[in-house]
Amino acid sequence: MGTTMNNAKTFIRKGDYEVLTYCVFVHPGKKENCDIYCQETEHFIPWNILKVSSTEACFDMDGVLCEEVPHDQDDDGERYSNFIKNSRQLFVPIQPINTIVTGRLDKYRSITENWLHEHGIVYGKLIMLNLPNNQERSKIDVGQYKGIVYVRTGLQLFVESDIGEGSTIKRISNKPVFCTKICDLL
Repeated sequence: MGTTMNNAKTFIRKGDYEVLTYCVFVHPGKKENCDIYCQETEHFIPWNILKVSSTEACFDMDGVLCEEVPHDQDDDGERYSNFIKNSRQLFVPIQPINTIVTGRLDKYRSITENWLHEHGIVYGKLIMLNLPNNQERSKIDVGQYKGIVYVRTGLQLFVESDIGEGSTIKRISNKPVFCTKICDLL
């Protein structure tokens, strides 16, 4: 969008030479912020994806906003509840998140919402699985569920931690998925 480039230009000493700026990608309507560019397009890149795109994205919960639940804590009971309450925050969003789409069961909504509030994460929607227990959740493809939700939201990006789920989300939605485990677009 030009902010970083304009900041960098202030550090360049000007002499008897002309300074030209070049961008591979420029955001729509921002091409006047550089002299030469290759393509005007909405784009997502690893160093800005988690900063500027949260208002246009779906975010996974575990592995993105907080640490993944260890298998020994995923008991669908007290250990899991304690994990949710005490999990370490990973991503610190700068802007409000449009939609959080998680494979967590809806029965953990209140403690999930409390965790989000305690960590200062502002979001529009929290979409959780409406199933009674882990046994029922194990019967569905969570990546497919997330992919369908992603399509319905009309948003431009899904940030997911699991490579397998990310690939499924991409296949279902045919839209960009950023996988935090490999830090790249699928």
